[in-house]
Amino acid sequence: MSDETQVRVSRYLQGFREVAHKMSVYNEPFHNSLDEAVAIIEEAFASGHRLYVIGNGGSAAMANHFAGELVSYFSSHSQQPLSAISLASDAAILTSIANDTDPALIFSRQVYAHGKMGDVLLAL
Repeated sequence: MSDETQVRVSRYLQGFREVAHKMSVYNEPFHNSLDEAVAIIEEAFASGHRLYVIGNGGSAAMANHFAGELVSYFSSHSQQPLSAISLASDAAILTSIANDTDPALIFSRQVYAHGKMGDVLLAL
């Protein structure tokens, strides 16, 4: 990842920190966890790894949007897009896993199939 892209990613993720800070449920353990999560995601991208994002219901829509932002927002003609994938977006995969194995495995089967050491899974 270029230095310019890393700065843009850090600024984008800083927005999540700022929103969390303004939330009434904001507390120190949450703040520390969010900072740690952002650092892990930044390190994964800097090392050429992928981010997988998951969620159920409305959080699935958020997972799709977040992954899309990371792929499109940071890509330009001069930069590589960041490798972020929502595992909540492919209806055929989700329903086949739920039907053929166990609905509780809809995300873990995908991570097992695609994930590599150093990739990050973010659950919303």
